[in-house]
Amino acid sequence: MPGIKLQIPTAFTNLALPTLGNDPMLSAGSLALYEIGHPGTGIGGVPSNNALIPNIAATEAKALIPGATDAELSATFKTAATEPTKILVERTSKGALHVIAAKAAPAAAGAAYAGLYGRDKLVQYVRDNVGHQFYISYWGKETRSPISGNGGLAGLSFATSPSGTNLHHVLSHDGNNYPTSTSYRTGWAREANAASGVGVMADTNTAWPPSLPADIRLSVGVAGSGSATDRTTANVVSGNFFKIFSFGNTSELFTQPVTGPSSGIAYRYYMEDLTVSGRSFATVDALDKQLYTKHVRTAGGRYYGDTYTSPAAYVA
Repeated sequence: MPGIKLQIPTAFTNLALPTLGNDPMLSAGSLALYEIGHPGTGIGGVPSNNALIPNIAATEAKALIPGATDAELSATFKTAATEPTKILVERTSKGALHVIAAKAAPAAAGAAYAGLYGRDKLVQYVRDNVGHQFYISYWGKETRSPISGNGGLAGLSFATSPSGTNLHHVLSHDGNNYPTSTSYRTGWAREANAASGVGVMADTNTAWPPSLPADIRLSVGVAGSGSATDRTTANVVSGNFFKIFSFGNTSELFTQPVTGPSSGIAYRYYMEDLTVSGRSFATVDALDKQLYTKHVRTAGGRYYGDTYTSPAAYVA
């Protein structure tokens, strides 16, 4: 088929400018974009245990991690349901992944959960460049709150004993984004939008989140780390300490309670090396918020009007 090729006779050197790619968010510093419902993933149904979920930012990430393959830059979906009545994993009407966890306790921690976890190439990149500035964001929907505790939603730690200070980053169910130290945190944002469209909150001390179900967007900027790094890269991966999302009674990072863990929908996780891209936290977060508003909160958006099984209808 005939077409027209345009060639610009100059070098492209401003890495902060947006480029044409698989998603408007992507830049020269993009490391990870995991979104099961994204039209570019081609994933049908509920993934099987240990299934690889493609990294939509793989092309950009391979430029930063020479020799890495698409598979090595993907994320691993992990699930355990030794007690099937304690958990339900489903695709929503809009293609996202919904995990319903029972309020009743399973026999042991880790017996009923589902989540997406990062692999060694990305973990090693962050470890090798921990002094860089990073941007991380998460979109989701909280469909049932935990009975107690905050439950880490997404995060990364190189420490044997993760805590509020011993981690690289955590975006938490309770709306608190880590690290809390301003020595390492360059910015953060949070917002929750109740189904009614009211109760919008951003960077407030109001009880979190508003009435459920609620769409949520969390982000944090990280520069350096005061965390211990005594956990090896291999152990970070095998121990699930690079969590993209998880629901159920998991035990890594901030432990979800065995009784009454939260239920929710995971829409999107993004990580960018701002030192490489040249973009600021404010610039990237403004774009992230714009895309979240378009796809989650606006009629016609990718996830607007999403429907799913009510947690109360499945397990009390």
